Amino acid sequence: AVSSDPYYGGVVEITHENGYVTTCKLLDEVSVAVGDKVSAGDKIGVVGSNFYFECADAPHIHAELTVNGKYEDITAYLKEGDK
Repeated sequence: AVSSDPYYGGVVEITHENGYVTTCKLLDEVSVAVGDKVSAGDKIGVVGSNFYFECADAPHIHAELTVNGKYEDITAYLKEGDK
């Protein structure tokens, strides 16, 4: 899914195999569309900085992971260099 939210900016939801879904928020210039296939390292957008939620923080991506509909700690799934 690809959407725009007044609080979170560009939102990209990536559905993986086995019930995994990654959601990235606070994006500017989303560069993917619904139905696009993406792989590790592909650009999905640009880090945004002027959104209502989390505006006191430095520019960053808000990333969430669900597995079979339950929220998981996404950092447990990242390689050390990715954190």
